Amino acid sequence: MKFTGERMIPDENRHDAIYAEHLTRYFFASHFVKNRTVLDIASGSGYGSDILQKAGAQRVYGVDISEEAIELAKDLYRDVEFRKGSVEDIPLQDGEIDVIVSFETLEHVDGSVQRVFMTEVERVLKEDGTLIISTPNILVYPKGNRFHVKELDVDELESLMRGSFRHVNILYQDTAEANYILTKESLLRADASADFRSHKINTIDPKESQYFVAVCSNAKLPRLRGETVLSDSFPRKKYEKELAHRQSEFEERTEWALKLDKELQERTEWALKLDKELQERTEWALKLEKELEERTEWALKLDHELADRNKEIAGIKSSATWRASQAARRLWRVLTRTGRGRNET
Repeated sequence: MKFTGERMIPDENRHDAIYAEHLTRYFFASHFVKNRTVLDIASGSGYGSDILQKAGAQRVYGVDISEEAIELAKDLYRDVEFRKGSVEDIPLQDGEIDVIVSFETLEHVDGSVQRVFMTEVERVLKEDGTLIISTPNILVYPKGNRFHVKELDVDELESLMRGSFRHVNILYQDTAEANYILTKESLLRADASADFRSHKINTIDPKESQYFVAVCSNAKLPRLRGETVLSDSFPRKKYEKELAHRQSEFEERTEWALKLDKELQERTEWALKLDKELQERTEWALKLEKELEERTEWALKLDHELADRNKEIAGIKSSATWRASQAARRLWRVLTRTGRGRNET
């Protein structure tokens, strides 16, 4: 499966910001899953479901709408049960799940489907179960993502969550350059979750964070803290360059789309002009056809009249009177010739 700009694939995105963003969410969620039955809805290539399984989950279901993603995940992560399904129709029983994890899913569907999704979450989740869900902040997230249908701000997200849960905690996620001092052993640990102390050294407005992470339940939630994760390093300049490249590509495609739209409009006008000309020619052809029909009827009428006259003449010529008149004419011509001959003598 190739990286399209949306589903994160660890082997391809290891040095990109998207890698750190996605793994941070799953490492955060891993604190909630020990000995629990977990659903990772929109599980993508399956790496996150595997993280949750290795964090001590009793059972993990990975569900995604993409058949290709499901087949890849089944090949890579054998300890997770992957199923094809959608947020509108989750292929699990009522009240089967302790923890639902859904990262970067909401924004891919419209508002009506988001509400159906929450109804499905309520159906498959146990009464005291927990939902951990993330979505980009529409106020700061770069515009033009062709995969996104409806992005949310923090108030919209909280309102949607409170429609299904009594307790809703919103956390904030963003990417920042960092510095560390660690042992060689910590750096070489493969699970990317080495213990270390972190200190925030600046203050930002939470609403300026690029992502929101909501932890929701009908049971009282434990006190939550933010989670920082060390992953393979990625250069921020490369990240910014990638964003600039995508923005440029989006602008180019928009310009191309506008050009196509203009060309379509011109061709539509040309087609309408041809249609009008065709209509006029059709009307002219119908008029000629009607005139030809009238002339044909007139010719047939003359033909009938001629036939009647010929029949009438034939009748006259066959009558005794006609024959007598013809004999008289012949006699007259003879007498006329004879009279002329005598006069000449």
